[in-house]
Amino acid sequence: MNMPLKDVDKANSELDLLQKTNLNFIGRGVRFLREKNQVTQQELEWYSGVSQNQISFIESGKTNFKMDCITRIAGAFDLDLCSFIEVCRLAPH
Repeated sequence: MNMPLKDVDKANSELDLLQKTNLNFIGRGVRFLREKNQVTQQELEWYSGVSQNQISFIESGKTNFKMDCITRIAGAFDLDLCSFIEVCRLAPH
């Protein structure tokens, strides 16, 4: 059974919005943790091995990221992935 084209477009649009929301959610959390711990993006690059450019893009919600990247950032703050996600969820807007 094929989905009508307008339904496919709507589903793709909703998926794009969901992905952008998730990017913003994680990005807010990264920035919150970084600022709370008084760490620059360059220092976080050193601690995590994730480039400063990538960290900047994550914080601004302008890029997709791999789970490995987020795991390394979480580890830089001595957090496991579940704790990191919870902090991101609770980070101020």
